Amino acid sequence: MNRVVKTLVAGVATASLVGAPAIATVGAGTAGAVTAVKSPVGKYNATIVLTPSGSFPSQLKLKANGTFVFADHGPHGTWTETGNVVNMTGTIKKNTYAFVITQLGKKLGTAKKQGTITENGAPFGTWYAVRG
Repeated sequence: MNRVVKTLVAGVATASLVGAPAIATVGAGTAGAVTAVKSPVGKYNATIVLTPSGSFPSQLKLKANGTFVFADHGPHGTWTETGNVVNMTGTIKKNTYAFVITQLGKKLGTAKKQGTITENGAPFGTWYAVRG
């Protein structure tokens, strides 16, 4: 009987040890939890920074089918993600733009951690966006 009780206690202890890391990996609010990267699909309020012209707002939609569009006749094209990095390639007329940014929770970059924009391969500006 004593051997059966020890086996049950050991089994419960093992299950407890397995359960804690599993909770931490999905970011369930425990101390030191790792937050899983969320899908960037959605609507954003973007800020485009073009030096020395200043900055201007734009609406951005990242669609589940892998396409994106900036409002007001802005670039439109395709996007992919690798980990927490979102890569977008779009066009306006004959110009090709590339947008690269790190996803930070509900944000695509911040005012301090902006993504890059290139036009036809040359640096063009920076940007960041917050989910609308």
